Amino acid sequence: MEIEDQDFSASFKGGKWVVKYKWVNGAQEPVLYNTVAQYAIQKECCTQYEAEVEEWIANGWLQLYEGEDCGIIPLLAVLQVNKAKVRPVLDFRELNQFVSSHTATSDVCGEKLRTWRRMGNNVCLIDLKKAYLQLHVDRSLWKYQVVKYKGKRYCNTARIWIECGTKDNDGGIKRNSWE
Repeated sequence: MEIEDQDFSASFKGGKWVVKYKWVNGAQEPVLYNTVAQYAIQKECCTQYEAEVEEWIANGWLQLYEGEDCGIIPLLAVLQVNKAKVRPVLDFRELNQFVSSHTATSDVCGEKLRTWRRMGNNVCLIDLKKAYLQLHVDRSLWKYQVVKYKGKRYCNTARIWIECGTKDNDGGIKRNSWE
């Protein structure tokens, strides 16, 4: 089975979904220039952050990588105050400049979230972390998914992010991400 969309393709191979994003305007493959492996992390966040990254490695979501890389995707820690959790996040901003993406407007995203919240007890939660980890990044794109952690290079092989951007009162973009 295969899916072809304007900004990605997906195929069911070897019992799993393999996805491949498309470059903006069919452009040549980019070279990323970022060399920052990880942004500064507050001391009180380090233990939870490292435990979560170690879980990613143990689950195979980050795999040791020895191939060619086309830049580094920086890691950072995000404190989710409402859950009292620290989440590692990959900063795809540089790569995203080259990836074709069509998304709903932030108004649509915000409205959907409000609708879901109003449903109260009639809502069944889906573990998006596990659902989206069933989508595997095509090996040809691994060189764009490289992170450095504790001096080793890893490839992000099965991590897809859901992101909704909304404008704040100052006209800037406020990002809300879910795993």
